[in-house]
Amino acid sequence: MRADAAYGTALTLLRGRLTDDAEAIIRAYPLSAERDREIRVEIYFQRPGQASIASSIKRRSMR
Repeated sequence: MRADAAYGTALTLLRGRLTDDAEAIIRAYPLSAERDREIRVEIYFQRPGQASIASSIKRRSMR
C-alpha cells in the first residue's frame, strides 16, 4: 500500500515538474523495479528542460 501511495505521489510531483521532490519520494519508499525505472526516466527527462527554462528566465531578468 505504501509503495502505491509513493508511486502516485511521485507521479503527481512530476506533473508539477517537482523532480527533486519526486526523487526524494522514491528514495524514501521502495518501489517495484518497473515503477522505480519509470519515475527515474521521467525525472531525467524533465531535468534538462528545467535547466533550460531556468537559464532562459535568468537571461531575461539580467536585461
